[in-house]
Amino acid sequence: MTIVTKMGKILKTSKHLSELETEMMSLMSKVFTESLAHCLERLDKELISDYRVQGWEIDRIESRQVTFLFGEVSFKRHRLRKEGEKSFLPLDKALGLEARQRFSPSFMEKVSLLATGMTFRQASASLELLTGRTMSHQTIHVITQRVAEAIGKSELPPSEELRKPKVLYIEGDGVWIGSQSKGKHHEFKRGFIHEGVNRTGKRGQLINPVYFGCFGTSRSLFQEIGDYLQTHYDLRETIIIANSDGGSGYEASKFEEILGRYGSFNYCLDSYHVMRYITGKLGFDKGLQKSIRQAVKDIISQN
Repeated sequence: MTIVTKMGKILKTSKHLSELETEMMSLMSKVFTESLAHCLERLDKELISDYRVQGWEIDRIESRQVTFLFGEVSFKRHRLRKEGEKSFLPLDKALGLEARQRFSPSFMEKVSLLATGMTFRQASASLELLTGRTMSHQTIHVITQRVAEAIGKSELPPSEELRKPKVLYIEGDGVWIGSQSKGKHHEFKRGFIHEGVNRTGKRGQLINPVYFGCFGTSRSLFQEIGDYLQTHYDLRETIIIANSDGGSGYEASKFEEILGRYGSFNYCLDSYHVMRYITGKLGFDKGLQKSIRQAVKDIISQN
């Protein structure tokens, strides 16, 4: 059955575009991995033929699996031996594959970049969501360590181990998202941290923002944020400013519990709920209400 025939079959049997896309990605991954495995084994045969002319003999056939961005490739190659010489694998040498290397350099790079903006657990969930491949947060941690070691060996200037900002902002809240099931909704818990705002004219840009999100409990969200803070920040001299709508699961205590040691802690409601609170409490005096709302807006714009 040709690739076109397989694609046509998937197109006919898929119930909706989501299923079609999933099946197509699975098919493409299988085609790429099987084709590359075939090419690698053919290259291996070409390489060993040259070495055998030089007196090398086949020691044994060994299997190997390497994960690329497009999938896991399993292939076999020959180990060669020669009297007075150390045995080796010509294919591994030609490809630059190190012993026990399970992931391609590009795959390791992308996973490491993914982990720099979120916790290892969140990176694991994101990887599965985007590629369909599962990887534990421990494995992602190991990969990022190896990439960091490789960067260190390349004699690039070492980065600071833990960030020590003067001020760190932490925000968290929930967003209700509709479900395909009638009458059902799911709450997406989201949060992010940043170190302030760089302003150019009227435009502002967050400094070192990191975003978090999950469909679990608010406790799970704060656990993710806490894990990230512990591995990336030293907050002993940092002013913490936490912000939320004050709803259940997002109280001041929930923020403070994840911090460990810190300089000082301040909690405030977001601007929307502050304005709503002012409107509710000063409904009897529209003039005073307007003045206070404007004063709050001025303070926000200055910060």
